[in-house]
Amino acid sequence: MINVQNWWAIIFWIPAISSFGNVLKEIRLRKGFSFVLVSGISGIILPIVISIGFFIGTNWFLYAPIFVIISGLILIQTGFVDSREPVGEFFQNVKPWVISIGLSVAVIGVILLLPSFNSELNLIRISHWFGLSFIICSFGGIYTLFQRIKDQKSSHLSIIINLFFSMTLLFMGIFVFFKRSLDFSGGIIFIGLFLVLAIFLIKKKSTKKKSQ
Repeated sequence: MINVQNWWAIIFWIPAISSFGNVLKEIRLRKGFSFVLVSGISGIILPIVISIGFFIGTNWFLYAPIFVIISGLILIQTGFVDSREPVGEFFQNVKPWVISIGLSVAVIGVILLLPSFNSELNLIRISHWFGLSFIICSFGGIYTLFQRIKDQKSSHLSIIINLFFSMTLLFMGIFVFFKRSLDFSGGIIFIGLFLVLAIFLIKKKSTKKKSQ
């Protein structure tokens, strides 16, 4: 129900209206999906969500994970920045990573929010679900890895870095989700698999360069 005593929450609409004007201005300039546009959209959504929360008397402690979800969604939309500004070019280069990180943050927010709707799903019981966020995050690195292999300008170092971080996140996610601890033998398997894949991918890229 709407709590009329919190009428003052309408003050949050002032920055939202201002951001709406900036968004319209940016759209008219037709600069593409710029970082300014992303900031404007975020500046509309966040204040309105906060004001609605006050109007309906939200228990902020209970529903704080909503802000984690919003943060993840903001990261996802940031990944679609396609302007020619330096910031836009940067996000284009790391687009899969940004989107996958945004998705993983949103998933964390959803997991944190679940106990608010079902008391049986306490965080201790479902803590292993956080492994899903690591697995989702690793997909950005895996996708970027394939992009780097196809791109003739990318260096071997960028391939190794993407492989290492994506494998690390994937292994962490799998171990957490299935409630397993990483022992010495698991570490050896990880290192061995990483070295084999690194050598294979570097050779594959080198072979492509020679054939062209």
